[in-house]
Amino acid sequence: MATRVLTATTPLDCIVVCDDSEVAAFAREHRSAVHWTPGLDLNRALASAVESTRAMRFDRVVIAAGDLPFAHDLGSPEVLCGSALGPTDVLVVGDRHRDGTNVLSFSTAHPLTPSYGPGSLQRHIADARRSGLPVREVHDEALAWDVDTPEDLVPPSHLGPIPLVGPRVDMTDRPPLATSRHDPP
Repeated sequence: MATRVLTATTPLDCIVVCDDSEVAAFAREHRSAVHWTPGLDLNRALASAVESTRAMRFDRVVIAAGDLPFAHDLGSPEVLCGSALGPTDVLVVGDRHRDGTNVLSFSTAHPLTPSYGPGSLQRHIADARRSGLPVREVHDEALAWDVDTPEDLVPPSHLGPIPLVGPRVDMTDRPPLATSRHDPP
């Protein structure tokens, strides 16, 4: 699944946030940078990565869960919305229960505080609205399907079976990225 998520980010530069050396090696094998965050919980690790992308002068971040077997178009948020995103627009894609946040995208000039865990979708939307930022909530059944429990391995028949291997995409054209200054050992 993670391979599918990484390939769905093309053509964007991809940074994998982790504190596991095997995940870091996997990311590098797929020509992704690694933001190494030992000892941080998920939300603090993501906040650290968002700050790092600001420092690298990226305009926008797209945070996508690694357990999205039907991930697509993560590298083109405008495709997900069906129209261009404004510079301050916040894009959210919730899980199929409308509880978690599977995809979150926002401007680095107006960063949100990552707040993952139960109820994160509503927290992210509320945070954006409190900040006066326009929210574009996208209802995409394929992106809403994440895998948290064994039952999630059996999606509705119209989505098809869980792909065991990501789409065949030639990642050799993806330029190598410099890793953050917090590289794993």
